[in-house]
Amino acid sequence: MWARRDVRRRWRSLILLGGLVGLTAGFALSALAGARSTDSALTRLRLHTHAADAVVFPTQVGKLQTDWAALTARPEVSTVAVWDLLLGSVNGQPGATLFGSSDGTYLGSVDKPVVVKGRMFDPRNPDEVVVDENAAGQAPPIGGTFTFQPYAQDQTDTTGPPRGPKVTMRVVGIVREVSEFLFVSEGQVLVSPGFVNRYGKHVLIAQDASVVLRNGAADIAALRHDVNTLVAPGAPILDVHSTSRRVTTTLDVERTALQLLAAAIALGGLLLIAEVLGQSVAAIRNDAIPLRALGMTRREFGMAVGLSHLLPVGLAGIVTFGVALAASDRFPVGLGRRIDPNVGYHVDWLVVGPGVVVTVGAVFLSAVVLGRRADARHQRIPLTRPSTVLGAVRRRAPLSIGLGATLAFSSGTGRRRVPVMPTLLAAVVAVTGVVATLDINRGITNALEHPELAGVTWDVGVTPDPSAQTGRNVTASFARSIKTGSGPGTTVAVVDRAVINVGGVGAPTFSIRPMRDTKPNSIEFTLTSGHAPAMGEAAIGPATAHDLHVGVGDTIKVGESGARVRIVGEALFPDDAHAEFDEGVWLAPVDFDLVVPPFNPNGTNPPARLIAVRFRPGSDVQTAGARLAAHLGPLAQDVSPPHLPDELSNLRNIRLLPEVLAIFLGVVAAAALNFVLLSSSRRRGRDFAILRAIGLRRSRTRLMVLSQGFAISLLGLVVGLPLGIAVGRAGWRIITERVPLSDVTPIPLLPILMVIPAAIAVAGLLSVWPGWLVSRSRFPSELLRAE
Repeated sequence: MWARRDVRRRWRSLILLGGLVGLTAGFALSALAGARSTDSALTRLRLHTHAADAVVFPTQVGKLQTDWAALTARPEVSTVAVWDLLLGSVNGQPGATLFGSSDGTYLGSVDKPVVVKGRMFDPRNPDEVVVDENAAGQAPPIGGTFTFQPYAQDQTDTTGPPRGPKVTMRVVGIVREVSEFLFVSEGQVLVSPGFVNRYGKHVLIAQDASVVLRNGAADIAALRHDVNTLVAPGAPILDVHSTSRRVTTTLDVERTALQLLAAAIALGGLLLIAEVLGQSVAAIRNDAIPLRALGMTRREFGMAVGLSHLLPVGLAGIVTFGVALAASDRFPVGLGRRIDPNVGYHVDWLVVGPGVVVTVGAVFLSAVVLGRRADARHQRIPLTRPSTVLGAVRRRAPLSIGLGATLAFSSGTGRRRVPVMPTLLAAVVAVTGVVATLDINRGITNALEHPELAGVTWDVGVTPDPSAQTGRNVTASFARSIKTGSGPGTTVAVVDRAVINVGGVGAPTFSIRPMRDTKPNSIEFTLTSGHAPAMGEAAIGPATAHDLHVGVGDTIKVGESGARVRIVGEALFPDDAHAEFDEGVWLAPVDFDLVVPPFNPNGTNPPARLIAVRFRPGSDVQTAGARLAAHLGPLAQDVSPPHLPDELSNLRNIRLLPEVLAIFLGVVAAAALNFVLLSSSRRRGRDFAILRAIGLRRSRTRLMVLSQGFAISLLGLVVGLPLGIAVGRAGWRIITERVPLSDVTPIPLLPILMVIPAAIAVAGLLSVWPGWLVSRSRFPSELLRAE
């Protein structure tokens, strides 16, 4: 009977309570489900596309056609999906590469793309292609066409114009696949098997293969050994599981940010719910004392209160599920959303199901507990109960400031109870989140502004025309052109790269030597430990060192001759589609010349050569690069900035999430502080009235409220500043270890110090209105008479 009466009397408040709980829990569960979706996005895309575990590149060591039967028969190999590289020109522009498969295994049962728009190509139609999302911006739209002319079968030199048949290709769809995120970031055009079946006898085809292993990443070592002995000595292997780091680092940050966002939403919602529950507590306590006096037991009254809250309990469950479903279309975000193969409305039952049960149960149990404790007598906690710190403030500070600081940490009892603990926690969490975000953002900004932290140590790379190269260097005329076109104060060096056999596996091997007629170069690769190699020495990439189970001080064999070099450091290198920037070996020029033949444009696999150019400090790199390109003219095939590693580029995409989280935490803290100040001014009106009655002036009451706000913000600063710096440092260190980067980022002291006046200013602004309400309240005697 009491429960029915209570529902009729307070149904609006009960509906508000259920709605607030449902909205808070629904959005928090959506963010939490989004974090789970982000974490599993790449795994689900791999399962959806039947992605390979590794990619074998015999073409990198000059072997264009391979008999894959021996590798297919190996016990660790489940499937070998051969894919064909079709080299030629698109619409008359050279340098195009299309990807296909004659038997349909690749793009069929292995690495089968997800169609994002349009449709998949018809395997029997020779002129249909699909493009991945990275190439969609440069390719014709769906239904559009382009002309592709491949090299003829007898054209072993792909530097001249192609002579194969001209084919008009039609784009029929846009697809998503794992490779577009891991190693072909510039995009792929995928042709139908019908093209290879019709024109394969007339065009030049180079073959690489995707390999599915029986035990996944555990069989990579066995695959490396078998490829080196059965396919092509020194052929590089891309470990797809290891390369996944290019995106999983970003996904980890996005997942953590969403988890923190869910916690922040829950914290902010709890502060609002506390206000409504406070009204319920007051109403319940008014009825509890007479009902208990009439003989109702504490247990019976607790159940009665639980029954009266069945309305908000049921509403909270319905709203929680509805909000979680409606918001699911917005998660995941960022890179996770791009990778996720199933974006849309969905229910993550592992999160939403238990979340709804916990939400409903928590509301009901909270109501029962409130009912059982409604008539409990609590000893009044004196307003002046000082702690050690507060006692010192009370003794030395003016009366209004001491009382205001005490109000900040005293919750009170009964109707005058104010939930100060959530507010203090919100202040600490907000300052911690803002400071940690500033620290992490500074690290990201510094890494993007200084790509040398990821191994990119020059401003532009010049690819010389074959006519401008000699066996081990460049021609004298080209060297003069580089020096005159790059301006004074420029540093240049010749960087050679070749894929060779290193310790039984294929690895990119580099050498840096002075350009002809120049002084010894100061350009080096980024070292994470040790020093640059001299004769008989080598620096190795961290990933290659891990694969070979070696470290600084060990000796490895390089090249077919098995020359021995001692590892004296670990370094980072320029990355490409076939290797990550922590893979490779750096040799001294004399050792490189012993194991790699000199440059010969007509050779089967000439070493790649790049002229690294670092302009004078303070130069406009874009302007200087354009001027150098114009000066070199046909002597250079390409003049462009070095490619930024995908691991580093992806960090640019995650900067928004920490910033949004920091802003949200700041808003939550401001709302919590405003709530406490307003609640304190209203519920503690009797205390303010007593102080006014004994002579406290209006200005002093306003100062009390202002001191209360300042005390809460100061606690947040005292605890949150060092904690935020520690959290930010730890977070950035985790990122640098995952990427990896050379971590030399300084702590952003100035932005962090600006948090102090900002927090104090916000507290001051939020204290104005509650202070005005306290000072303008009715005459103290009237308020005390009403009490």
